[in-house]
This record gives sequence, C-alpha cells and structure tokens, in this order.
Amino acid sequence: MSLLDNAVGAIQIAIEDFGSNDQRRVLGAIRNLHAGILLLCKVKLQRLSPADSDEVLLKQSIKPQL
Repeated sequence: MSLLDNAVGAIQIAIEDFGSNDQRRVLGAIRNLHAGILLLCKVKLQRLSPADSDEVLLKQSIKPQL
C-alpha cells in the first residue's frame, strides 16, 4: 500500500468517524485527519525528491559523500 493510499484511507475514516455521536469516535476522527494530512505532506516530499535520489527529502539523516 502506498503513502497516498494510506493518506486517503485515513482521511476517509476520519470523515466517517466525524459523523458519529460517540465522543471517542470524534476524537479518533481528529487523529485520523491529522495523520492523513501528514501522510499527504510526505507524498508531496516524495514527489519533490529528485529522480534516483532514493527519496532524499523523506530521509531522517543524510550522510553527504564526495
């Protein structure tokens, strides 16, 4: 499953949960919406990474080489 698929799934679940009368589901909706938005940001960084860079913009630490 791709990052984009995960993002869309999290946002879809958030929308479904938001309509619930159960307060716990509404809080879950907020968490899922937040997670979905973060995943969408990662997808954008993934797409902005130069070709053949092994998705350098998503890496936590990069060790430069000469």
